[in-house]
Amino acid sequence: VHIARSKAGEKLAVKVLYPGIRDIVRIDMRVIHLVVRVYQRFIPVQNLESVHTALVDLLRRETDYVHEANCMEKMEAMFADEDDILFPKVHRDLSSADVLTMSFMEGFKITNFAELDAAGIDRRALATRLVECFYKQVFVYKYFHADPHPGNFLVQPGPTPDRPRIVILDFGAISEVPENTVGGMVKVLRGFFEQEDSLVMKGIEQAIVQTPSGYLI
Repeated sequence: VHIARSKAGEKLAVKVLYPGIRDIVRIDMRVIHLVVRVYQRFIPVQNLESVHTALVDLLRRETDYVHEANCMEKMEAMFADEDDILFPKVHRDLSSADVLTMSFMEGFKITNFAELDAAGIDRRALATRLVECFYKQVFVYKYFHADPHPGNFLVQPGPTPDRPRIVILDFGAISEVPENTVGGMVKVLRGFFEQEDSLVMKGIEQAIVQTPSGYLI
């Protein structure tokens, strides 16, 4: 990702796909598929084929910046009424499948505790808001950010210490949650809170998806 300026002087973030990376990924995935097939002849591990399929799909999405732009705009619309959850703005006229141009988002890394404390941000309030944000993604919209490492979250001071703003970045790994998985997860959570082991087991069974090669959660 590179910093740039528009003709009007706006600071931009430009994400550029390395030349030839799609061919490299495609070849690597073919090699891994061959290795998986050979490995399964000697060690019968279930679901390796499903893992390979999921990885191929993830890398396909990660290397398509039109897809990422669509995901970014959809997630921004989900939080349109919440001014403490922020997203970059896509510049469609400066973007393509290989180049993604966005507004540059200021902030400091969510794990930079020194800067959090210096800005007077309430860490507990920040963590709570982040969890609420993901609950909404998973349980309300069933559409969530599937790469939540610290580098993809920036923090900006809000109007008060307990109302910081969270900037979300990198939307190549957005995923949808199957309805049965959401229902099962709700049962698991209820079971934990109500100390009902049977409800937890029912939730796990509901969240499991049967595939031709086995079961996935």
